[in-house]
Formats: sequence, structure tokens, C-alpha cells
Amino acid sequence: MRAAVGFPQPRGIYVLDGANGHSTNGVSMRDGNIRSNDFVSGYVLRASWATMETNQDQFDFTLVDWNIRRLAAINKNLSLEIINVDPPWLAQTPGVTTWYDTNSVQLRAVPWDGFLLARAEIFLHALAEYQIDGVKLKDHPVLTVVNFGLAGADLAIRDPSVLLRNMSNYSRAALTNAVLLNLRAAVTNFPAKFVQIGFWPITDNQATPSLWEFVRESILAEFNGVTGPRVGFWMENLSASRAAPGVDPLTGRPNTTFGGPLFLSQTNAWVGFQALTSWAKPFNNYNSQVTNATPADGMQYASDTFGSTYFEIYVGDIDAAGYQADFEQWRARLFPPNQISIGRADAGAIRLQWPSWPGGVYQVEASTDLRSWTNSGAAQLAATNVTAWTNGANQPAQFYRLRTLP
Repeated sequence: MRAAVGFPQPRGIYVLDGANGHSTNGVSMRDGNIRSNDFVSGYVLRASWATMETNQDQFDFTLVDWNIRRLAAINKNLSLEIINVDPPWLAQTPGVTTWYDTNSVQLRAVPWDGFLLARAEIFLHALAEYQIDGVKLKDHPVLTVVNFGLAGADLAIRDPSVLLRNMSNYSRAALTNAVLLNLRAAVTNFPAKFVQIGFWPITDNQATPSLWEFVRESILAEFNGVTGPRVGFWMENLSASRAAPGVDPLTGRPNTTFGGPLFLSQTNAWVGFQALTSWAKPFNNYNSQVTNATPADGMQYASDTFGSTYFEIYVGDIDAAGYQADFEQWRARLFPPNQISIGRADAGAIRLQWPSWPGGVYQVEASTDLRSWTNSGAAQLAATNVTAWTNGANQPAQFYRLRTLP
């Protein structure tokens, strides 16, 4: 696992929601996949804008409220993704420039339509200010990650059923401005949360620079973590397969070309992934992309190739008994000890102790010059929330460090 980049980023294994769950006024609360496993950091709720604003300025955030309360009760976090299927009334408003979405079977506003952009900001502001037990959602400790996508598109900077470049009034400037306005609305209304956006390699009729590179550079110029807040990039395409179980090479996806916007940005923006399908119960004919591999293989690929520390995993894999030991180890790797205590043991030996995660594997390393490091003793498999290591007596003066192993 590569060293983490030097800026805050979301971490953990999050369970993806589904259509199942409690019903309130005929609407599913999508909470049926909430899990309390100790290796699970939180829950991904995919909520539709159209469900929460059925009529202009009439907001109903029961769906978010319900899941926040359920997660708070079991000390888990929420990652909120807004599915930007615009409310039907929006495209029916006079003067709105539209396109027809064959996937949702409705007219929708183009992403750069001024009324759409204004309404998206109003919606996010109302959502941010909504109070749950006296706490505004933008400040609620259960909410950690938000992904509001690109309004008028397909949850992301990605071509929907009509290519972005073929929509009415398209220009690079119009699209880029729409992307930036969406991100500004997100970071302004949710300033204390991790804001990420899906990003695919979109193109238009200009080859150089590519459209996605033009948009990427524009995002990173503004959301740079120095003069402006930092944002992250996300994809729902993570998979991994092998020719046979445990046999290398591992084939991970997306590759660094299809995942170019993410791969090239990992030192400037964090990279988060949603699994393409379930390894235990593949769907959508994706079997070949997860054959003979595991979620741990996919997470390893995303970590090694894209520096990822945030993973959205299908509930079938979370519940699969054969994967749970791997998830425990990944929990330990994603949340390494933040402090180590040192003291003397019998006969003058050195004793190290650190907070650990059961199932995590930790290796103590020693050095006399802070340049060359060697393993000091065997790796330690944590059985409890505290792990200790003691070296032999009468050792020369040394420096020690701790590494979390795969």
C-alpha cells in the first residue's frame, strides 16, 4: 500500500444502498443494506433530487433524515450521493433548454441551463440547512462525504444517453462553467465535508487538449487546497479479476487511460471508487471482470494505482463470510495508529504499544540513521484493540517506526 498523500481525504469501506428498506408514505427509505460490521465505516445513500423536491420549493428530506438517524444509532457515517435526475417540473419550465433522456424517459435541462444551475444551488442550500435534531445537515457529524455530481448529466462529468457535445448550446466554456458552479455550490453549502464528483474521460470535436483534460485543469486550478478548497474525483468502475484464484497477474479496472482524469490527479485530488459489481454476486454480465478475485484485490489495485482510501462496496460482498477477514485487515490499513507509546520492559528492553484493529498486521522496523530500516522481529497480528511489542535486552540505541502490512 502506497504512502498516503499529504492532504485530508475520505477513508473507509462504505456499504452501497439498494432500493429495499422501510417505507414512508410509499417511498422506500433505502436503508435495507445498512450494516453494523466493525470494519464498515459507513453507508452510501443514493438519493434522487426528484424525490426530495417534487414541486418547486417544496422540499422533503425525510429520506436523508431517516438514514442519518439510523446510522447515528450504530455510530456509522453517511456518504450522500445525489442522483441528478432533475425533477420533471424543472424541464417543463418555460425557457429551459432541454434534452431527452432515454434512460429516465423524460425531458431534462442541459447542464449549462441557467435556471437548472440556479435551482441546483437552491436545492443544495435547502438540503444543507435542513436540521436533524437541531443540527444542520451541513454540520451533522454523521455526514462525511457528499457527491452531488453534475446537474443535468449522468451523476457525473460523463456523457448521458445524449453526448454532452451534442446538446443544444454546447461549448467547452459552457460545460466547464457548469461543472465549476456545481462544485462551488457543493463546497459553499457543505464546507466541512469531503466533496467529490464523478469524472469520466469525456471528449468533443477538439482533440488537443482533450475535453476532459480541459475540464480537469479548470477544476484543479480553482479547487487546489491552497487558495480554494480541495475536491475529489470518483468513479463507479472498480473491478479486479485473475486467471485463477490467487494467481498473478491481477487485472484491475479502470485502467489508467479510462481512469485518466483520476490517475493524473491523485496528487492534487483524492480518488474514490464504487465497485463496478459484486464479487460474490456479479450482476449486469460483469462476471468476467471479477472472476477469481475478491474485493480486497480491487481495493489493493485502487490503492496501488490511484492512491485510493475510500471504497463503496456492494452489500453481497460485505455479507460474504469469506471476505470478512480481508475487510478487517483493510480497516486496519485505512486507519493506522496515530500514536505509539514507548517504555522500558524487564532487563532494560524496549516496549512499544499502539492502538490496533483486530485482524490488522503490524510490523515494527528499526534504524540507526533514519535512512535504512529493517524489520525488528516478526510481524504482529492484532487480536485486540491494543498491541504491544518488546525487543531484546541490551540493544544498541535505535529509532523505531510502525508499518501496517497488507
